[in-house]
Amino acid sequence: VNLSARASRVCSQGDIMLSTPADVKSLQLRFLEQLGMANDRRERKNTLQTRRECVDMGRALDLLKRGVCMIDEVDLVLHPLKSELN
Repeated sequence: VNLSARASRVCSQGDIMLSTPADVKSLQLRFLEQLGMANDRRERKNTLQTRRECVDMGRALDLLKRGVCMIDEVDLVLHPLKSELN
């Protein structure tokens, strides 16, 4: 089962998805890497599988973007020197 299908199932059932900021950032960076490979015609890794993974990750990121975020330890997240989110 692909990532976007799992995230979609969580949304449709009203369940909760837990993640760390590092995991979300990793997904975003992997998506950008795959997107670059999928758009480069000369890239050897530009395969149908790469393009499918790119679409799947894009759908999963879109679901995360439309979701509600609950943050634990908000004092660390909002601290300008300790957070990658700022």
